[in-house]
Amino acid sequence: MQPDNMLYGDQNEPNQNSDTGQNVVGRDTHVHGDEVSGDKIEGDKITADNRGVAAGEVNNSNVVTGDSNSVSSVQHFGTTINLGPLKIPKPVAVLLLVGCAAAIILIGSIAFYSRGTFQAFTAVPTETPLPTATPLPFATQTVSETLIVVATFHNTAATNSEAHTKIRRAIAAEAANSNEQLRVEVEPTILTADQRTEAEALGNRYNASMVIWGEDTGVEVIVNFLNLREPDFKAANATIAEQERTQLANPDAYANFVTQDLPQTMGFFAFFAVGQSYYLNKQYGLAIERIEAAVTLAPFDATIEGLPDAYFRLGWLYQFSTPADLGQAIASYDKAIQLTLNDVFIYYNRGLAYKDQ
Repeated sequence: MQPDNMLYGDQNEPNQNSDTGQNVVGRDTHVHGDEVSGDKIEGDKITADNRGVAAGEVNNSNVVTGDSNSVSSVQHFGTTINLGPLKIPKPVAVLLLVGCAAAIILIGSIAFYSRGTFQAFTAVPTETPLPTATPLPFATQTVSETLIVVATFHNTAATNSEAHTKIRRAIAAEAANSNEQLRVEVEPTILTADQRTEAEALGNRYNASMVIWGEDTGVEVIVNFLNLREPDFKAANATIAEQERTQLANPDAYANFVTQDLPQTMGFFAFFAVGQSYYLNKQYGLAIERIEAAVTLAPFDATIEGLPDAYFRLGWLYQFSTPADLGQAIASYDKAIQLTLNDVFIYYNRGLAYKDQ
């Protein structure tokens, strides 16, 4: 008699192990080979757990491998992809992956071609070169000096006397004699006598206190003086127009006019302006020195604008300075009266000076 727990023939039914309580494979169980390849198990028949499961249908179950009686655990994903607690079907995951890749390619293509199109249709701006600053022929006026700019005279006469150069020399020489911080420069810009606006701009370019410009046509000489710093001063805006002492009318007189009278008259305007500045600052001693220098330069001519005022100013300074010089005051008033008729203020001040002697 065979024991009840024996297997007969080719039956693959498992026996219950009484000791372990687990299903084991009987001796007649045929497992072809010892190799498990991926999720596929080759063989005739597998017994797993307490149920018979055909080969190739194993899912999350215990599988027999080789000749061993041990059971290993294999997790098979099947048709889903596990992302943590999230399970995504494989077809959906594939579609998502393909869609993301397509979107990335599309965005990259759009960006690339958009950049190319923008560069193709957008004109590259041309850099505008900065203008090169042209250095000035001489320095601008500083705080401690007075600058007079003399523009180059416009000349159409047969002979160019360069009156602008002679004016510069005369004023510079007197400035050196009086130790005045006054600088005179000839500017190469050529101006005609009627270019006042341009003359003002030229003087302002150098921050100059005064500007002189003019022209010589051979039949007329016109010279202008402009006090840019103090436009309200006496003789701040003066013009000399000479039609008699010209190259054509009187060459000898013209030579004297251009070399002496004209430069000295311009010097008078310049130093009278400087003297008035000292007067406003109550520096009466310096004011007397500069105005004396001014009237010494100018020819004693009533037609020179500002000359009577210069003598009147000198009389006042000598009379009311400390100490007063009444003799010099009366002498200055006398000259002012010779140049000006019916000025009651001159007579009044001279009367006070006589009274106080």
